Amino acid sequence: MVKLRTAYASAAIGWVLVALMLAAQGTRAEIVPDLYAVSIPVSEQSTPELQRAAAAGLRELAVRISGRSDAARNPALSGLLASAARYLDQYRYERNTGTDTPWLAQLRFAPGPIDNALRGAGLPVWGNNRPALQVWLAVDDGKSRNFVDDNSPVAGALREQLRHRGLLAHFPHDFSGVAIDDVWQLDAAKIQDAVKIQNGAAHERADALLIGRINQMPNANWQGSWALNVSGKQFNAEGEGVSLSAYLAPTIDRIVDSFSPQYAVAANSAAEGIVLRITGVTSFDDYAAIVNYLRHLSLIKSASP
Repeated sequence: MVKLRTAYASAAIGWVLVALMLAAQGTRAEIVPDLYAVSIPVSEQSTPELQRAAAAGLRELAVRISGRSDAARNPALSGLLASAARYLDQYRYERNTGTDTPWLAQLRFAPGPIDNALRGAGLPVWGNNRPALQVWLAVDDGKSRNFVDDNSPVAGALREQLRHRGLLAHFPHDFSGVAIDDVWQLDAAKIQDAVKIQNGAAHERADALLIGRINQMPNANWQGSWALNVSGKQFNAEGEGVSLSAYLAPTIDRIVDSFSPQYAVAANSAAEGIVLRITGVTSFDDYAAIVNYLRHLSLIKSASP
């Protein structure tokens, strides 16, 4: 038996229940790569610039790992930001062509210390096993209404915004059988039924279905509405902006903020541990691999056999 001691055991149980619910629905989660890596523009390769970049990177990670867009403004992070460089696992510089800042600092933070620091600041921690987002999006430019495919600049802008929040967007490659009016009406049931018929027995529902409609207005402003269906719940958001990025950033923040509490594990120092019984351990290598795996899960503080 392994006793799992966490600072938030009750929340960990909730996380396990969510994972089981997703498995029962035939859904799939995905491991988000490079969750603790950020790119920050810098003017030079100097220690002060590296420290500034590390603080900016830590602010971005606070939002990404906690699942909360207001995390970077948490007063408890102020002390951490002053020494953000000490949380770096590695860093390197790349040329940043075509911009006013000649370099990009590619920063990779150490996951364990970052998670512990966020917990110490009272923030939740959301691991790298995250819902797979299947995106159906329609855009109306005033002349025609069209699906957004994987190669669209709109898809690129949305993917970049979701990347900042630690989520991956998957756009359909085949639009046959799906009515654009159903996407425009944010009708999740009709889209899911159409995709199921389209794919037949091979259909596998994504963890989350993100449906959106965007208007590009005559004054060049953007506005639109979204519906996110995840784990049997629906979350909606609307927004407007003078540019595509100005529209997407706060709108996507509202969407992610609304559903991330289902996955991000909240800190709670008063909770007890739980006991997990693991069978089929036939060698010391098995034993070592299991303990090592458990100790590296973001929802587990320590694992003691």
